[in-house]
Amino acid sequence: MTGKILDRRIDEVKSLRDRCKRKSVRVVREHGSEVWLPSRRWKKLNERLDELCRQHLAQIGVGQG
Repeated sequence: MTGKILDRRIDEVKSLRDRCKRKSVRVVREHGSEVWLPSRRWKKLNERLDELCRQHLAQIGVGQG
């Protein structure tokens, strides 16, 4: 993918992820405290976003040198 296409795809995935619930699944731990986990869709989109960002950074050569 070229830089502009990759940037556009990153923005699209970010937009989809931001519409999902970050704290949607309530989990009560053994000792009584509770935590909120993200929805499956949010996790999936976040993983895809991380992958796209890694590709973008590799393409522009950040971290080399």
